[in-house]
Amino acid sequence: MSGVPGPTAHLEASETATVRDLREGYRQYRPSLATLILGCALAVALGFLYVDGFWMRAHGVDLAFVALIGALGLLGFVLSLITSRPSRLPRAIDVTLGLFGAVFAQFLTREMRIPVLVAVGVTGSIIGVLSLRDGPLDFMASASGYAGMFTGLLQPGPVLDWGWVLIAGLLAGVLMSVVGPTVLPGVGARIGAVAFLAGSIVYLLAQWTGTDSPPLLPVESRGLASWAILPIGMAGALVTWVLIHRTSMPFVLASALPSLCVCGIMAIALPSGLSVLGSAWVGGTLIASAAPERLPTAFWIGTAGIVYGALMVHFGGPLTGHVGVLGATATIACMATAAAEWLMHGRRLGSLVARIAPASATPLR
Repeated sequence: MSGVPGPTAHLEASETATVRDLREGYRQYRPSLATLILGCALAVALGFLYVDGFWMRAHGVDLAFVALIGALGLLGFVLSLITSRPSRLPRAIDVTLGLFGAVFAQFLTREMRIPVLVAVGVTGSIIGVLSLRDGPLDFMASASGYAGMFTGLLQPGPVLDWGWVLIAGLLAGVLMSVVGPTVLPGVGARIGAVAFLAGSIVYLLAQWTGTDSPPLLPVESRGLASWAILPIGMAGALVTWVLIHRTSMPFVLASALPSLCVCGIMAIALPSGLSVLGSAWVGGTLIASAAPERLPTAFWIGTAGIVYGALMVHFGGPLTGHVGVLGATATIACMATAAAEWLMHGRRLGSLVARIAPASATPLR
């Protein structure tokens, strides 16, 4: 009977075939050198933000929380990077929309004197309507325009002139066009992370060329020290998630239109709280762009919203007012929450590659 296969032979053969298929799939989707470079650039930007805005100012229980989220965020980044795909060349439509978003948002805030968060809602709603079904914009074009909009909200006046706004918009459009479909696929709020990276590059260039007016970021918003941020951030994430997955509304419109309503009402009824509470809402909406393969249910979306709010409660320092801070923090919250979800379900790395790589190519239209 030694030649008769054992009862587990077929199972072992099936597992071997599965492993082989996973390896072949990973060869197809594995990140290119350019993808890894872009991923590492985002990691440097997010790491600097986390250390400067959170780690350096945390003590006691807050420090323990920051350390935990930082460790989970690092794991989430690694899991996201290894499931990235080969990068592509930027598209002209994406770059154009990035430029449009930056210029239009800056025009509303600088020339029309519209509050920043209301300008976010107006600009994003216009871009979102153009990305409706059968509209002229696809998901990546609208996402590039949204990223450009956040990047275009540079400090006005003598700090950075219109030339830097144009550069910021173009850079955001290029980065989002390349990052969007390939780097850290499925991670929520990458729009904000791209805006933060592009804004950081523009700020550094302006500083090196001596065209900024010191101090580089003179506007302080007195931090976001209000526990009301937690439920508001969670509500923003959940409302946007429901609009995307229950009404098939494209992400940019699902994020921007409620933000316009919420921040518009706050600007009229509670102007003193707009910068704090409105920021919590807008940042929370970006979390909903996470793919179901990363944050599969409303519970995990809401959890990421709470983590985002808890981080923003104690945010401060010289990066206050930096463009993209809200979205970059939301990205960290998404990666940390996705890592916690992965650990809690005890999934293997191979299953993650199989689950993320093909599925996250589908955009949140």
